[in-house]
Amino acid sequence: MHILLIQPSQYKDNHNLIYGEIGSIEHPPLGLAMLAAVLLEAGFDIDIIDIDAEQTSFEQILEMIERKQTRLVGLSATTPIFNNALRLAQMIKNSRPEVKTCVGGYHPSIDPLGSISHESIDYVVKGEGERTIVELARAVQAGATPELLCSVKGLYFKNNGVPIANPPRELIMDLDSLPMPARHLFKSHRYSYPDTKYTPVFPIFTSRGCPGKCTFCVQQKITGRVLRVRSAKNVADEVELLISRYGAREIHILDDMFASNKKHIFELRDEFARRKLKIPLAFPTGIRVDTATPEVLEAMREMGGYSICFGVESGSQEILDRSKKGITLEQARRAVATAKSLGFETWCFFLFGLMGETRETLEQTINFAIELDPDVAKFHIVKPYPGSEIYEEMQKLGLILDFDYEHYAVYTYPVHRTEALSSEEIYQALQKAYRRFYFRPRVLFRHLIRLNSWNRVRNNISVGFRIIKMIIKNLLKQIKNNK
Repeated sequence: MHILLIQPSQYKDNHNLIYGEIGSIEHPPLGLAMLAAVLLEAGFDIDIIDIDAEQTSFEQILEMIERKQTRLVGLSATTPIFNNALRLAQMIKNSRPEVKTCVGGYHPSIDPLGSISHESIDYVVKGEGERTIVELARAVQAGATPELLCSVKGLYFKNNGVPIANPPRELIMDLDSLPMPARHLFKSHRYSYPDTKYTPVFPIFTSRGCPGKCTFCVQQKITGRVLRVRSAKNVADEVELLISRYGAREIHILDDMFASNKKHIFELRDEFARRKLKIPLAFPTGIRVDTATPEVLEAMREMGGYSICFGVESGSQEILDRSKKGITLEQARRAVATAKSLGFETWCFFLFGLMGETRETLEQTINFAIELDPDVAKFHIVKPYPGSEIYEEMQKLGLILDFDYEHYAVYTYPVHRTEALSSEEIYQALQKAYRRFYFRPRVLFRHLIRLNSWNRVRNNISVGFRIIKMIIKNLLKQIKNNK
């Protein structure tokens, strides 16, 4: 039986980027590669299409479905691109109504009932999908009767139009039991990672789960609160495979809680040293500052780490506490300073528009970013994703103004206000943050020095132009409004 896994487009109307003016998500859909690997292992015929990377048209998708007699199409969707997934599913149903459609990933996992309610969607996979997708594929192959579907944990489906929610799927505790991602199914490896030094570059996960309680996050809905790690041998095997088969020259570790398990990090460092693995490593997803102790950071540096990101979020301790981030400003100061002293390139992430935000707290965040002075500061506007604690709180207070999911990307205009600030005030603070942080002679000079590879020159020029365009566009808008 043939199964087609699709990463929907990040574009609306073929030219407007849903994720906003600064940039898109530019890495391969590793989740689909993991699903493909377990399905291949189970004996199914699998293809992956990443629409943007391969510039695939619907006609080409339909041609593959017809040629291979596809029985099941799986679509992965974050909240901003969920509407694109729905449109694609509806187009498939219009052309081939017998083909079953399934959605999984972030948005379907945080809103499974809302997702299954759409006519074009037959199934929703909630949470970790490797076990569920195999059982679903076998059920579809056997006729997809209600009796078969009811036995698949983690699955939502419809019986005579009525949504059915099966019991949740248990977390996969032994991550080593999963096969390596089926990267060979990607027809294009031309992904552009922000600030990458060397190419080809490949992302990996060494753990799953996040025990954090941040009010703005929904990660626990996908991978749970229990932190589970792959063995050092298993991770090193994948890195060696990426080097030997794909010519990897850099690795990005995308774990949510990489620095939270000291034993795991020390074992990875030792295994890399034993195998003499010498490859640059970046940690771009936001290390928690309370776990970034000197010994942990030193071990990350010894195993090849050169770039590290910290999720700081706010320069106001009151806002951090209300957001249940579980860190202090002093911990952030120590973590960034230690990383700098060890020779890391440092990034810091900040969120604007959190609950309780005021002009004063936003000013504190901008000042704190300047005080920390990382190599790169990323300022984002928080989005109240369905299923998050901040969504429930904002909805009760009537603070969410826009429920169009295509506007729920980090680089887009606020979809909410706070009790003290309008959407426009939050947005203007974001513009101010970028101006104040980057339009400093020392920072501009530092960024010129950092352009030490052609890949960095190309990526930084592209992103730089986008940021400048965004700032100029906003300034012209302000001038027009003041007339």
